[in-house]
Amino acid sequence: MILVGGKDKIEAHLKNERGIKVNHNTINKYLHIHKKINPKISLKNTIAMRNKKDREVSLKARFRPPNKLKDLAPGVLLEKDMKYIIKLGQNKQLKKESGYWYQQTIIDSFTRIRVIELTKDFESKTMSLAFDRAIKRMPFNIACVNVDNGSENKGHFSTCLQEKNIFQFYSNTATPTDNPRVERSHLSDELEFYRRGNLYTNFEKQVNASCKWEYIYNYLRPHQALNQMTPMTFYELWKKIQKKLIK
Repeated sequence: MILVGGKDKIEAHLKNERGIKVNHNTINKYLHIHKKINPKISLKNTIAMRNKKDREVSLKARFRPPNKLKDLAPGVLLEKDMKYIIKLGQNKQLKKESGYWYQQTIIDSFTRIRVIELTKDFESKTMSLAFDRAIKRMPFNIACVNVDNGSENKGHFSTCLQEKNIFQFYSNTATPTDNPRVERSHLSDELEFYRRGNLYTNFEKQVNASCKWEYIYNYLRPHQALNQMTPMTFYELWKKIQKKLIK
């Protein structure tokens, strides 16, 4: 019989089939001495285990969230992304940071409730402060957030999530479709808000306008994916149904 497996499998086989009790560490040493371990497989397993431990400690994972999280319940998964807002009168072709403000958008995947924060830069520390302000307006607790691989989503921002015990997922590189709901909301911003005269030269005026738009988006604007209900109406309906189910 040829047994293919690691030290734990060999230890169990010897005990069950041969009645021999050998510590798995002893088996591992024997396999190394006699070069019975495939170095590629061994390295792959070592890296996989290290990555697993890193995810458990750091509350983040370098892959997109499982699909079943998206429509599980309010707050289970948020999508976060940044939209460049060109200042009124600026030339879009210049691509200078001073010509833009930055809209930090956070949307709940289940209810589509969305909060936005406008910032003057997109440093990681700025993002963490903006995120902290934004989620306080969410009517439920947050479990996970999916972000892209931008530098603003690392450093201070990752630390902020860990302190709040929020798990951080990452989209695949250069794959906007991994965050479809926040990306679609940005299209609504462009067509229904910014292109309708809601760009200003003054930052405070732009912030005030964004606050009003956030209210309209959550409380007044029907959403096709929610059977033409507003996100807040959908959320309140979900809460009523949950109460009935509990009773």
